[in-house]
Amino acid sequence: MLNRMQTVASLSIADKRALVNHYKRNIRYSEAFGSTNPSPPAVAPLPNGLSTLAATAYSDFFEMFYAPIFYDQKGYSINAIDLNGERFTRNKYLTAYHAANDNLKVCPLCDGGMDGAELDHWMAKKYLPELNCYPQNLVEICGACNKRTNKGEKLVFDKETADPFSKWFHPYLRPAVGLFTVDRQERKVRLVSDNASIQERLDKLDNLINLSKRWSQEWKTQLKRIEKKIYGARRRGQSLDKDALQSKIQAWKNETEDEVGIEPYALLAVYILSLALDPSSDEYAEVHSYAQV
Repeated sequence: MLNRMQTVASLSIADKRALVNHYKRNIRYSEAFGSTNPSPPAVAPLPNGLSTLAATAYSDFFEMFYAPIFYDQKGYSINAIDLNGERFTRNKYLTAYHAANDNLKVCPLCDGGMDGAELDHWMAKKYLPELNCYPQNLVEICGACNKRTNKGEKLVFDKETADPFSKWFHPYLRPAVGLFTVDRQERKVRLVSDNASIQERLDKLDNLINLSKRWSQEWKTQLKRIEKKIYGARRRGQSLDKDALQSKIQAWKNETEDEVGIEPYALLAVYILSLALDPSSDEYAEVHSYAQV
C-alpha cells in the first residue's frame, strides 16, 4: 500500500490535481440517479484525460482495497455490532447482503437461478476503480450474467454525456421491477413498456446481459414443465376437460405469481401461463394438446 501511495505522490502536480477531480466526480455517481439540483458532474471512466502513468497509479492504488484487503485473509477493522470484533470482509458483506435480501433467491438481473453466483462490480473496477468497495456498486449476480459474453466488464453508462445514466437502470438506485411487461413476437421474448424512456432502458439491459436470447431459450423449458404437470395429473386420473384444465392453469399461475423473486424464471412462467389461459393464443392450443389422450 505504501509503495502504491508513493507512486501516486511522485506524480506531477497536474496529474495529481486531475486524479483528485476525477475521484470527486465519480464518487458522486449515485446522485446522478436522483433529482439533485444542480446535477452532479458526469461520471467518466479511466483514463478521462489522465496520463497513462497517472491512470495506472490510480487504478493500482484502489485495486488493493478490494483485492486483497477485502478478502477473508485480511479485511477491515470497523465498528459494527454484528461483527463481534471480527474484521469486515467480502464474505461478511455477502452474509449481511443475504440477510438483508432473504426473500430474493434469483439473479436480480436475469431472474434465473443463482448458479455460480459472483459478487459483481456493477460498474467495472477496470474503469472506475474508486468504486471497488462502494456498497451501491456491489451486487451478487449469477455466473451466466457475469460472463464476458454477457455483462462481463461492459460499461453500464454512456460516456461523454451530461447525463450518463439517463438510459440505464441500476440494481439499487433505479430498479426495473414493476416497470415492464413480458411480450413474445416471432419466437423472441422481450421486456416492453409503453414509456419510451423506460423502453430504452429495458433495451440497454437486454443488450447488456443478452436477456431476450436467454429467455427465448428458456421458453421451451417452461413449457416442458407445464407439460409434465399435465401428464402427471393425467396419470393420477384427474379430469382434464377444457374447463378443468383452465382451472388448473389459473391455479398454477396464482402459485407462480407468489414465487416471483423466489423461483428461477417465475416472471417468464407467469407470462406463459397467462397465454395458456387465452383461447386466441398459440400457447393455449399447445398446452391444451398436452391434456388430450
